[in-house]
Amino acid sequence: MRWLVELYRSTIGKKIIMAVTGLIGIAFVFLHMVGNLQAFIGQNKFDAYAALLAGPLIELLWVARAVLIVAVLLHVLMAWQLTQRAHAARPVDYRKREAQVSTLSSRTMRWGGVLLLVFIVFHILHFTLGAIDPAGVFHNTDALGRPDIYGNVVASFRIWWVS
Repeated sequence: MRWLVELYRSTIGKKIIMAVTGLIGIAFVFLHMVGNLQAFIGQNKFDAYAALLAGPLIELLWVARAVLIVAVLLHVLMAWQLTQRAHAARPVDYRKREAQVSTLSSRTMRWGGVLLLVFIVFHILHFTLGAIDPAGVFHNTDALGRPDIYGNVVASFRIWWVS
C-alpha cells in the first residue's frame, strides 16, 4: 500500500492518474456516442435504449456515473497539483519571455476544460434532469408510455443554441 501512496505523491504517478482518468473519460464519450447513435435507427430503438438504461441497467448506470465523477475530480486535481508543482520548481520568471514550443491546444487546455464543464452541466440539466427544457417536451411520453427521449432530442436540436 505504501508504494501506492509514493506513486500518488510522485510527478510520474500524478501523470499516470491523469492518463488513466483521461482514458476513462474517452471510454465514456465513446460509449455515450454509441448509445446516442441509436437515435438514427429510429424513435422506438432510441427510446427502448433509454428505457433499458433507466430500468434493468440503472444500478450499473449509477456505478458508471460515480466512477466518472471520481475520474473527473481526480483528473482536475492532478492537473492543478502538477501545475502548482511546475510553478514551484521555478518561482522566478525568466528574464525574457520567448515563445515556447507548444501547441495551441496545450496553451488553451484550461479554457477547454472550463468550456467542457459548462457543456456537461448544461447537458445534465437539460437531458438528464429536465431542469432546463428549452423545447418544453421533457416530460412527454411515446406511444408505449415510456419517456419520449427521442422527441426531446429532436425538439431540442431544432433550437439553434442547443445544437
